Amino acid sequence: MKSPSIAAAFYPVRSQLSAFRVGIKSVLAGDTPEFGLNFKTAINRSYRNYRLRASRMDSRSWRRTLVSRDDVTELETALHEMDNLAVRLVNLQEQERQRYAAELHDSTVQHLTAASLNLMSLRDRMSSRELDSIVSAVEQSVSEAQREIRSVSYLLYPRALDEDGLRPTLSRFVSGYSERTGIETTLRMSGTLDGLSISLKRTILRIVQEAMANVHRHAHANTVHIGIKVDAKRILLGVADDGAGIARDGDGTLMKTGVGISGMRARTHQFGGGFSIRSSSRGTMVFVRIPLPLANAIMPAA
Repeated sequence: MKSPSIAAAFYPVRSQLSAFRVGIKSVLAGDTPEFGLNFKTAINRSYRNYRLRASRMDSRSWRRTLVSRDDVTELETALHEMDNLAVRLVNLQEQERQRYAAELHDSTVQHLTAASLNLMSLRDRMSSRELDSIVSAVEQSVSEAQREIRSVSYLLYPRALDEDGLRPTLSRFVSGYSERTGIETTLRMSGTLDGLSISLKRTILRIVQEAMANVHRHAHANTVHIGIKVDAKRILLGVADDGAGIARDGDGTLMKTGVGISGMRARTHQFGGGFSIRSSSRGTMVFVRIPLPLANAIMPAA
């Protein structure tokens, strides 16, 4: 079967022709070394995905511009399946977090509280200073364990989000993050955040938590700025730091940094949103845009 021409492949997507012309002219003029465009088109009663790329190559004696078109349908299908798998994984992870948080809060903390009360009773019956010192040390360890478990339980499943709302929960998290890490952190919020569904609130909180955890682990940053805006049409979320940036591969693409970025992307995509990262030696910015009408229509389970 003869492969369709570039012009034929472009015919159903006339809205992208303008962008393609601008990109090609920019390459030909030497303003940019490369331009790429992804598009989807109907061919033989089915749809195929293509990647068009224009690259400029110069030497002392000649100048060439190479235009190529690649069929990336199978790749796009695989990426879509990976996104779906990541969404299912994120939802299962959220369910597991909720279960573990409940176990820690309702069972483990109660056992530690009982142990603390028994130590208090034992102290009242003792007369030896040496034993009193030992009991004090044990009480301190139990108290520290309770504090750590409450912190872990909160990170796994922040119950305050359901009770207090997103604004105060985010404010407390950001304040505690700054105190624990020493990174100067600012948080700006506008719009009706607490008018969102609990699923969207939890998604925003999780993305902020993961983005800031990545800053602490990898960025070596001094400051982090978080901005959240909600209006009738969309949710906009940005987390920007002044750190070292994400390392890049030889072709200039950002290197993978574990499951954190995949998780943030999956949480965004499950509501039909867009997720992007910009990174350089001056810092990194995570940007999320979720269209509210579409998000409310999809509405994954809380």
